[in-house]
Parts: sequence; structure tokens; C-alpha cells
Amino acid sequence: SEEISSMSHNASVSSVSYNASRLYAAKAVFSYPVWKGQLQAGTEETVSRRTDEYAISGVDIPASTAQVKEDNYAGFATYAFLLGRSQLSAGVRYEHVSYAYDDALAPEASLSRNYSNWFPTLSYAGAAGPVQLMFSYSAKTRRPNYANLSSAIRYNNRYTWQSGNAQLQPELSHNIGITSIWKFITLMVNYTRTDNAIVTWSSAWDDEGVVLVRPRNIDT
Repeated sequence: SEEISSMSHNASVSSVSYNASRLYAAKAVFSYPVWKGQLQAGTEETVSRRTDEYAISGVDIPASTAQVKEDNYAGFATYAFLLGRSQLSAGVRYEHVSYAYDDALAPEASLSRNYSNWFPTLSYAGAAGPVQLMFSYSAKTRRPNYANLSSAIRYNNRYTWQSGNAQLQPELSHNIGITSIWKFITLMVNYTRTDNAIVTWSSAWDDEGVVLVRPRNIDT
């Protein structure tokens, strides 16, 4: 990046980035008829590794070398059945995640965490006279991607730098949806509550007008 400025000094900035990712995954699902419905159960495993190296010259930004390890083990079961004119479905998913962030150049920034969560789901579809009714509830998680977890500071321009945040917590959302249909009229109500929501946050980095843009969790 070659920057020429009539109001400040000229700058010549060079950066080198290296990323390597590996993912191993397996999933097994079993299905069996039970009573008036179908029971499904299974297991899912993912193992991922990522190496992220970043170096820059021409500006006072530290280099970064980090490795992210994540092991996810899950088990799930769902049962769906018909009852008269109605269809019901209920399920649950259990996840155990081991997460480790190792910063080779800044060991004090390294961390490891374990997450164990239950994610239930429930749905109903039926009719009450001429009115069709649908209801659903689900709990889900959204984990930050590797770019959001990297602590490397990236140079956008002389006033804006960008970084991830290894301290990010996963988002956890609860979703409720209700729909009713009568002739040509449809009424829909949706409610979502998100804990530890991830947003992009800007803050001053120094006294020279540099802004650091990075993700963070909103406190709830």
C-alpha cells in the first residue's frame, strides 16, 4: 500500500498473511418408526485446526502467529408424529465444545474454554376449525468464525485498523414463531432473544486518530 498525503507524511506499508485450515467431520443418523411417528437420533463430530500468521512493515503494528483448535462433539434426537389433523415434532441436541487459542508471540493472550449446551426444538402444525395454526421454538448457537477470533491487527489505511477478538463468546439465540392463517389473512409473530450478541465495535487506538475496528459481545 503506497499512500501519498498532502496533509500528513507519505507511507509505504507491506503485509504478508498465511492461513492454513483443516477440518475433519463425521455424522451418523439412525431412523426408526415408533408408535405414530418417526424417531431420529444420531451423533456428529467435527475437529478443526487453523494456523494464522501475519506480519507487516512500514507501520508500528505487531506481528501475529496463532493457532486455533476446536473439537465439537454432539448428540441429537428428534421425534415427529401425526395426531389427528395435527403434526408435532420435538427434539434436543447436546453439544460439547473444546476451544483453545494459542498465541505464539503473546502467550498472555492464549486461552482455552469448554462449552456444554442443550438446544431443544419444538414445532406444531394443525388446524382449529377454519384456522391453520403453526408454532415453532428453537435454541441455536452461532460461534464466531476464525477471522473474528484472530488477534492479528490488519492495516486498512492510516486511520483504520482491523482486528479479531479471541475473547469472543458464542451467541445463543432463542427463537419463537407463531403463524395463523384464515382464508386470505395471515398473522405472523416472531420473537428472538440473543445472548452475547456479536457486533462490530470501533474504538480509538492512539492519539493520532487511528481507529481499531473489532468484534465484541454485547453484555446482556
